[in-house]
Amino acid sequence: MVDYISDNIYSSEFSLENIINDLGLSKHELSLILKPFGGFKCCVNRLRAEEAYRIIRLGLGDNFSLNRIAVDLGFKSESTFRRVFREVFGYAPSEVKPLGRTGSCRVDMFRSPFVSAWYAA
Repeated sequence: MVDYISDNIYSSEFSLENIINDLGLSKHELSLILKPFGGFKCCVNRLRAEEAYRIIRLGLGDNFSLNRIAVDLGFKSESTFRRVFREVFGYAPSEVKPLGRTGSCRVDMFRSPFVSAWYAA
């Protein structure tokens, strides 16, 4: 499941139905796994927002608009991205100050404390 999620989370087509069909889980099983973390949509949006924060903070998205970052991370629109980002962090993505050009663009999402707790459950 971890590999499947890491390979597909940034696709705008990533869905609950795809996980159920591709991994052979029932909707109930997947719901039980994700319930402590706010459900499927909450988990996916949070992971995508955390990656967007890393990209902006590390200065890796300097040549891209917020719309490009949002679409590349699987958000349906920039407005959805901005709303979710504000819900997760409490401020707009435009308020994040870049640190500089270090690190890699795809930080391992499974190092996130949120995700670690998700898989420990």
